[in-house]
Amino acid sequence: LVKSIDKNKGSAESKKVLDILVPFLMGPKGLNSDAEEVRDFSLQTVITLVKDCNPQAIQKYIPSLIEDLCLLLSSLEPQMINYVALNADKYDINMNLLDAKRAHQANESPIMDTIEKLIEMVEPASYEQLFDAVVTTVRKAVGLPSKVGAAKLIKLCCTKAPVEILPSSGKFLKVCLNNLKNSNNEMITSAYAVAFGCLFKNAPLSKMIKYSEKLVALYFEPSSSRAVDLNNKLASGVAIQAIVNYSPSQFEQVKGIFIPFVFVSRNFAQSSLRGDETDQVSKTTRRINGVFQHIWTESTSNSEADTIQYYLDEIIKINAQHIKSNDFKVRVM
Repeated sequence: LVKSIDKNKGSAESKKVLDILVPFLMGPKGLNSDAEEVRDFSLQTVITLVKDCNPQAIQKYIPSLIEDLCLLLSSLEPQMINYVALNADKYDINMNLLDAKRAHQANESPIMDTIEKLIEMVEPASYEQLFDAVVTTVRKAVGLPSKVGAAKLIKLCCTKAPVEILPSSGKFLKVCLNNLKNSNNEMITSAYAVAFGCLFKNAPLSKMIKYSEKLVALYFEPSSSRAVDLNNKLASGVAIQAIVNYSPSQFEQVKGIFIPFVFVSRNFAQSSLRGDETDQVSKTTRRINGVFQHIWTESTSNSEADTIQYYLDEIIKINAQHIKSNDFKVRVM
């Protein structure tokens, strides 16, 4: 059946074959099977199908195929990698380097290559279904490979349909922010920060203002633990840095929200480091300081004194809002 599909054959003929094959391959006896051998065979068959089929014939299956393939990234990761990730401390392994390798493998995998081909095949009439499928995938993704892959889907959508994605930019920004919040993995944070930055180029001004304010609020959001607090602060800074990098023109439109906040936040490390902090906390704290210092340097073309003078009212307002914070580290900033 797979060999009977050819790009040069009529789409009607290909559709008949795909109507038989795709539901079977995506079902419990295919990609969603409990048996590893069955999943592997089904995956290789899907990869071949996408490579050889007529784009029009497979249109209606593209959104669901993208969702299933992206969610498979984590479940198909070798068990040994999962074991090492869970026992990194035991074997004295640098978790950040391991996660970077895992993210790279997910983004460069045959599954992601197939997903990219599917997105290239999507016709304008199917964009809305594509966007809905990507949002669903982001919400359902579990594990680093699938989460990083889902973030890349958002970036691919921005490239594929920069104009058409504008009405859906709000729900994309929302799911990105949800993944930035309370994240305990820097690779996942970075992936969704990049997606967030790319989305700003395709968002209306009202959404840019709304989510700029939410990024600032995330920094000051009360947290249940020191680790979560630091991760949220880092996520806020990394996302703003991504906006500067990927949507510089849009950053200029909301600069008045970010610059006063960045001025205050860049002093975080010096004001909050304590002698009894763990190495990891100290590293994260310094990373936060470095991110905000970099944003400040990159986005203030005038002298520091002139910039401070220009945004003085906004800086004073931020200080006044948080001078009575329950968090001592925020008060002394």
